[in-house]
Amino acid sequence: MAAVLVGADGELAEPRDVPPTAQALLASLASAASSGGGDGANAAPSAPPPPNYTTALAVWSGDGGYEVVDWHLHVERLERDARDGSLPAVATRRAARALAALAAAASPPPRAAMLVVAAVAGQSQPSVLAYAKAAPPYAAALEPPLTPPAALRVVAALGSGGRREAGAKRCAWVSQRAPLEAWAAASGRYDEVLLVDGDDDAVLEGLVSNFYAIVEKEEEEEEKGGGKGGGGGGGGGRGGDPTPDLASLVLETAVDPNALPGVVQRRVLEAAARLGLAVRAPAAAGGGGPSLAALRAGRWREALASSCLRGLAPVAGVCVRRYRPGRRGGDGGGGDGGAGATSWDATLPPAGPVGRLLMDEVRALQRCARLLVSAKEEEEEERAGGGGGGGGGG
Repeated sequence: MAAVLVGADGELAEPRDVPPTAQALLASLASAASSGGGDGANAAPSAPPPPNYTTALAVWSGDGGYEVVDWHLHVERLERDARDGSLPAVATRRAARALAALAAAASPPPRAAMLVVAAVAGQSQPSVLAYAKAAPPYAAALEPPLTPPAALRVVAALGSGGRREAGAKRCAWVSQRAPLEAWAAASGRYDEVLLVDGDDDAVLEGLVSNFYAIVEKEEEEEEKGGGKGGGGGGGGGRGGDPTPDLASLVLETAVDPNALPGVVQRRVLEAAARLGLAVRAPAAAGGGGPSLAALRAGRWREALASSCLRGLAPVAGVCVRRYRPGRRGGDGGGGDGGAGATSWDATLPPAGPVGRLLMDEVRALQRCARLLVSAKEEEEEERAGGGGGGGGGG
């Protein structure tokens, strides 16, 4: 199905196919900011912020409209990155227009939709474009019957380094990541590419996802925490699995400013706190994330990746390769996986017990947020005498 595109004037643009990465949309928005701050890395301090974007999952609701999962968190991040207080209302109108048009264009409407909103600060109000299309098959299932997410196979690109302005979701990243996408696609085997800090081989994030490792605590950490204990509030395992010993484990991930503060990442950190799972998330500039050295030493118990479309998904295989632009996804060197190797593979449980606990908790948080937003909208409509709202930007 062709994507539905809403232009900066709020009107539907001529129907067209939009690539999954929304390059056409983002390029058109970037041109609107050509007199502004460029790509952000070299912009003058007084220049307007460069264009930003967000990708969200929208779910068809029973009342004939779309509900955007955690839309308030998407808008909050766009507003922060654009430094424009008028952005939330404009972005919500554009999103609602795109989703309503998508619903009218198909019978029945897609049960799940992919929504992309891109924005740049303007003189009087921000310039915002939005498009919606049917979500890809791998999109997270939030409604019963729930289907477990497919396990991912990822490649860690040694020498790739992190993104410029990693804490913001800049439109320029769509083109900046293209060489890494081409490098990985040459082998045709990977679901995601992991950016790796060159100083200590720490995983920062994926090209379109945040990354997590469930790692065994070292002995000194366990001693400081009072030794091994019972699972901190997580409850029993699923499918007969024993309750995981959360007190002996830690969730590692890179956070802002070293990685994008993802909307689902925020939910994952909330879920970890609710479960009593310790979190190690270096926040200092230059700080890394999960260590590949710990993976090679066998200390990773599970790994996961999160994005707004996939939700939180398990990672079953990590392939470590030296990144050389213009070459295939592996260099063939050091294949024994020993110290100093630049090409080695690791296998992890495709759906470990801690990951399943986190997935369930994240889904619950997302569902509750949608219900709360819906209830608030209905209350506001009743106060206004039943006046209808938009088609699902909430």
